[in-house]
Amino acid sequence: MAREITLKEGLFVGYTSGAAFQAINILNEEKEFNADSHVVVVFPDHGSRYLSKIYSDEWMNNQGFYDSSFYQPKKNPFSIDPYKSLIFPRPIGWISSLDKKGVANLAPYSYFNAIADDPPQVMFVAASSIKPSGKKDTLANIIETKEFVVNFATTNTRKSMNLSSINANKDEDEFTITKLKKRKSRLVKVPSVAESPVNLECKLLKTIKLKSNTRKFSTMVMGEVIGIYIKDSFIEKGRVNSAAMRYVARMGYAEYTTVSSKFKMKSPN
Repeated sequence: MAREITLKEGLFVGYTSGAAFQAINILNEEKEFNADSHVVVVFPDHGSRYLSKIYSDEWMNNQGFYDSSFYQPKKNPFSIDPYKSLIFPRPIGWISSLDKKGVANLAPYSYFNAIADDPPQVMFVAASSIKPSGKKDTLANIIETKEFVVNFATTNTRKSMNLSSINANKDEDEFTITKLKKRKSRLVKVPSVAESPVNLECKLLKTIKLKSNTRKFSTMVMGEVIGIYIKDSFIEKGRVNSAAMRYVARMGYAEYTTVSSKFKMKSPN
């Protein structure tokens, strides 16, 4: 309970403080209070005394406070929610877009994937921004112009991909910041990343506002792929050598991986 108070309220309390608050919760569940009750809880200790105990995941696990096989996201017991590290590797859509003034934007999104192939369709999710509109530049641009390009980071461009996630001003071009080259796209005005082995030129299909507990909003962007560019060096005998591209994918926390090997498996049908 002390950890929950610290995470939700920003009060760095100790074990006894957490126990006191838990007692209030129990009394409330037993209907000891009503709408007219005024409850005062005194937090008598500070969390600094418990850094190696209740604020240590290892200590908490050893003491049996964690049920290692199950947890509810609403009551996350971990110091960092492991959800993102459980679904992996997550492909990264490196999205380029343009505003109406022609200023380019480039940003990576790890909640990205292909969702259909007839016609080819992709999606990514943009969380709300700290900017006044609440919309990230990528989302604002796509809503304005109805088009974008999906690029892919490789082991050679991973640092540039990471740098492009910077919270730049709207009039700043991430291509310039990262020193990446622009390649003119065929069917959309948005430039492609020249260093990317593949570029997917897309038209906006729809946006869907998702449920969000802590952010202003999260928006799913769905697009139809109307043009595909593949570097010739990755096409061998009419097939794409995907492993040779060395795409970078997201794991959990600040961890990434790359696909460098593959194996075949035939469908039983």
